[in-house]
Amino acid sequence: MYFVLGLFIGAVMVYSYYSTQPEKIVYKTPLNPSQKKVLALFDTNTQVSSAQVKKLLKVSDATATRHLDDLEKAGEISQIGKTGRYVYYQKI
Repeated sequence: MYFVLGLFIGAVMVYSYYSTQPEKIVYKTPLNPSQKKVLALFDTNTQVSSAQVKKLLKVSDATATRHLDDLEKAGEISQIGKTGRYVYYQKI
């Protein structure tokens, strides 16, 4: 009898704890003009490499990769491949 009562009280406490937790709010940072240009490149291409971004924006390879990494962190694109020349990006 006490065991069932303890289970019931425990279940009520767990339910009340999780139902009162605030939802996490995700804030998206606004995209800069270069990142918007990179996203526009995905309108014409399904796969984009850092070399294409480098040529479009006329920036270094490191800067092109940084723009692509920022867009990946923002959840706009995903990286296919690990490292090297076979890495490309797709829009989510």
